[in-house]
Amino acid sequence: APQAVIHNMSRLREYDMCGLYGFYESLDFTASRLSAGQEYAQVRSYMAHHQGMILLALDNYLFGNKLVSRFHADPRIKNVELLLQEQTPLRIETENPHQQGGGISASSRSVVALDPWPASPAAPYPQVHSLSNGNYSLLISATGSGYSRWGSLDLTRWRADTTLDNWGAWLYLRDEESLHLWSATSQPVVAHPDSQKVDFYPHLAEFERRDGDISIRLNISVAADDDVEIRRIVLTNHGEQPRLLSLTSYAEVILAAQDVDRRHPAFNRLFIESEYVKDGQILLFHRRPRSPKEKTVYLAHFVTLKNIEDARLTGFETDRFRFLGNCGSPRAPAALLGQGALTGAIGATLDPIFAMQTQVNLLPYESIRLAYITLAAPSRQEALDLAGRYKQWRSLRSAFNTCAHETENEMARFNLISQDLERIQKLLSALLYPSLALRADPAILAANTLGQPSLWPFSISGDYPILLARITQETGLQLLSELLQAHTYWRRRGLMIDLVILNRRETSYNENLAGQIHRLITQTGSEAWVNKRGGVFILREDQVSAEGNILLATAARAVLDDTAGPLEEQLKKLDKQPVRLPHFIAVLEPGMLSRAESGLERPRNLLFDNGLGGFSPDGSEYVIYLAAGQRTPAPWINVIANPHFGFLVSSNGMGCTWAQNSGENRLTPWHNDPVSDPPSEAIYLRDEDTGQLWSPTPLPTRDESPYLIRHGTGYSIFEHDSHGLAQTLRVFAVPDETVKIIQIRLENKTPRTRRINITYYAEWVLGNARDTSAQYIIPEFDSRRFALLARNPYNVDFSQSVAFLAATRELNWVTTDRSEFLGVQGSYNRPAALARVGLAASVQAGYDPCAAMQILLWLAPGESKEVTFLLGEGADRG
Repeated sequence: APQAVIHNMSRLREYDMCGLYGFYESLDFTASRLSAGQEYAQVRSYMAHHQGMILLALDNYLFGNKLVSRFHADPRIKNVELLLQEQTPLRIETENPHQQGGGISASSRSVVALDPWPASPAAPYPQVHSLSNGNYSLLISATGSGYSRWGSLDLTRWRADTTLDNWGAWLYLRDEESLHLWSATSQPVVAHPDSQKVDFYPHLAEFERRDGDISIRLNISVAADDDVEIRRIVLTNHGEQPRLLSLTSYAEVILAAQDVDRRHPAFNRLFIESEYVKDGQILLFHRRPRSPKEKTVYLAHFVTLKNIEDARLTGFETDRFRFLGNCGSPRAPAALLGQGALTGAIGATLDPIFAMQTQVNLLPYESIRLAYITLAAPSRQEALDLAGRYKQWRSLRSAFNTCAHETENEMARFNLISQDLERIQKLLSALLYPSLALRADPAILAANTLGQPSLWPFSISGDYPILLARITQETGLQLLSELLQAHTYWRRRGLMIDLVILNRRETSYNENLAGQIHRLITQTGSEAWVNKRGGVFILREDQVSAEGNILLATAARAVLDDTAGPLEEQLKKLDKQPVRLPHFIAVLEPGMLSRAESGLERPRNLLFDNGLGGFSPDGSEYVIYLAAGQRTPAPWINVIANPHFGFLVSSNGMGCTWAQNSGENRLTPWHNDPVSDPPSEAIYLRDEDTGQLWSPTPLPTRDESPYLIRHGTGYSIFEHDSHGLAQTLRVFAVPDETVKIIQIRLENKTPRTRRINITYYAEWVLGNARDTSAQYIIPEFDSRRFALLARNPYNVDFSQSVAFLAATRELNWVTTDRSEFLGVQGSYNRPAALARVGLAASVQAGYDPCAAMQILLWLAPGESKEVTFLLGEGADRG
């Protein structure tokens, strides 16, 4: 470091070591060569090559290692530079001497090709790829979502959202002149590129896209011998004009297991602290241990440049609120919109993220290379030492080469080729993101009456995804062999999957099939995992009750049958695209509809008025008035409850609803997210003539006109005046029942008849969290009561309870398919279904569950009408 050099030079000057041509050669402290009483002697000579080293060191420091780069650019050095990266071998293979024989024997080791396979962000299911060195693991999907894991600790936040698939580590690009924003992967911005390609290789994931004259190639991999994740970028300007671009990384830091973070996200955030290490430009996170036994973990994030003059670090951020903004989201973060900027906040930020911004000036037809690095280590010093190594570009080249070599060795050792890995990863996609395509028939799912404890007699915990393999005959052993191979591959990457083998042959004296199953397990090295968590379980179908067989089929996220063909053939079910209704076509332009002026005035007599709201004169309500662009600094909420039921209402809209137990029986999600405050339930209004869409609450689809919110004791009221309609939404609970009542009243203030589509949308949980309970929810439609019902028999304490969403008017359209309503990679702001003519009446188990219903209201000029929705839960279906 420069400080150490200055200190050393000062010491040399103390010994009078500076001569006419610089520093003398050395100081001699050898007693045998010194005169009596002499402590040292100066060797007063100058060696030209030593003086040259001093000049080279100065040049490298002042000009960013330019001479080092020039040295490594020489083709002769390139041919041997891998020798500079030699380390202790990870595994040493022993060889036995061969007997002398005539002729030349060829090597028995075959070369394994690291061929890629294509992936699509537009596929009907999230396509994933798992990368790991055995300790540091990375899951990445074709949209760019996923998580990083170190040992048993997850480093970044992730949720298995089959529909939105919007949790991961992102890389944003922004044109600093036009302020146009897009992302290197499909998520999170979901901007449509001119061209896009995603390839998964056995050892890395590659994303390529082009937007206008700018193309980006992103390679993501995990180092084979270090706990380091590398995101290597090649950015190219294909145009004739120079471009000034910024690249910004983003991920939400948790440093805990996903289950821990999912249950108590706000509590988990309290223990994470960050710092910025200026010497190295590194963001460093650590988790304060809650007990002496808790494992220490440090996470480092930084940028590595191939040439230091190519780019410069322009900012960093560790506070999610400052990055996303109030009610913001990763799709449009406030820090990257308009004149937004990263603030450089560090410390205990309560909602930690890592974000680093690099600015590059791309000349015409120029390409630059840089990389974003994330690593984990058990101590601060180890993290910084590892970061120091990977600050060198040649370390990245070596890491990719070593990773490819180790992957080749692993594939050869387990007799795998790229086509095998493609099937393994495709099956993993269905296990992490449940899909109806590979699950049991909806009728079987709906017939289940048992919960998770009923799996325990089979030694199956039910905590991990279940893969059910039904084997009927000896020819099915080929399928089982592939599944055991896949299970071994997943285990080596720290993925816990329960493989349940169901022997469907009747028990008899001839146990040939059972014996072959056991031998196959032994041959694949899986015998130590039999009846272990995340292991292999062998059951006999005729020794399991009918109810137990239904439970196994229901609990399994993928059911494979040896009579249904090879694995590749069965996986093709995942590729089937769903059929959707036609797009909605407006018959009038929005400007053709005369609009009445908004009559919603701001109350003038509020007590303790803070500019956004205050108490009503009688103190019975807290009143909030939000003009265009205004938001409360955080969600200002009203908790409405009786002894057995309750829900939240924020200043932005409707939140979580629960019955009997607010933690274990949430009817709709509790996001516990004061930054984005995503809706758990929402009402949408669509004009059937103009196609205009908005919500009577500030979220999820805000209109420019003001909103007036009144929080009272036991109720909340939203008032909004827009699109020629006066809208009033009132939400309250029945005092002695587990029912929430939502009343919406519309008044037509225009001189023409209006057709308004009212949509109520709710996401079912019926448990603690959506991504763990969604696959077990069984929906039903009761046309006589205008009601959508839902139950979750897997939630043991509430297995008989039935949730409902009902209306007081006849329904026009319904669906329980969240993917249909929001759309793949969709949003709450503009649900895909509201750009179509209606809902497809998809009501069956196995979909990503929700409850959505639509009612069409005709309003004559000056007419008012009211619709009431009921959301709650009964003790049983009766």
